[in-house]
Amino acid sequence: MSLFGAYAKMNHLNIYKYFKYLFDHLPNRENKDLEGFLPWAKEVQAQCHI
Repeated sequence: MSLFGAYAKMNHLNIYKYFKYLFDHLPNRENKDLEGFLPWAKEVQAQCHI
């Protein structure tokens, strides 16, 4: 399991949904700020929480 997968699990995220969220949104980001994609970010929690 990757570090992101471990953090996702620690933050009670569905790992599949989290990685799908990353792969769907990262290529379309307009800036280089990645903080919004960390497992504890509010939008990630809203979309991927178990």
